[in-house]
Amino acid sequence: MQEELRANHLEWSLHHPRFEVKLWSLDELLSLCRVGGFTWVAQVLTADAPVPLQLDLIRFFLLEQLGGIWADLTVRPVGPMPAALLAAEFVAIGVDGGAPVFDQRFLAARPGLECFMRATDKVMRGGFDEARRMSGQDALAAAFAASRRPVAACLLSEQDTWGSLLERRSLDRDADWLPDPMATLEVNAARPTPA
Repeated sequence: MQEELRANHLEWSLHHPRFEVKLWSLDELLSLCRVGGFTWVAQVLTADAPVPLQLDLIRFFLLEQLGGIWADLTVRPVGPMPAALLAAEFVAIGVDGGAPVFDQRFLAARPGLECFMRATDKVMRGGFDEARRMSGQDALAAAFAASRRPVAACLLSEQDTWGSLLERRSLDRDADWLPDPMATLEVNAARPTPA
């Protein structure tokens, strides 16, 4: 599995040499947990009733180790877009009122990708209820803003935040000790290395 992940990372970086943002599906995160030995992370990610803020920070921790940003989106287009563009970036999972509904389980986003930028911009500006699940949208927006520069963007944390996470591996579901994730994120202008 580790060889497959490394090959996938390399293939994507060669296919899109200026790639800035790598999005992992939940299934991929669980695979990465197994590869990296993050058993406790996998347990939190698959809990029956996890606290969303805890999950966001856990995902950020894992991705900070491996490089990338996680998102799970169900998207309805917010403007007219060419069918070929939609088909290239999303998987149609149904029709609502005659309009297609798309799902991205795995999306490696290029800077300025029209479909993704339109959908996430709508979520950010108005709580778009048609994007049903989105994790870390503020961090995602920050990464996209940074990706307009000709350098790769990745999420890093302040060390004390991840130290707290690592010390509290047994997470209470009603715990309020986790800090505001946006207070602990910064954009690093260094290309992430393959996992």
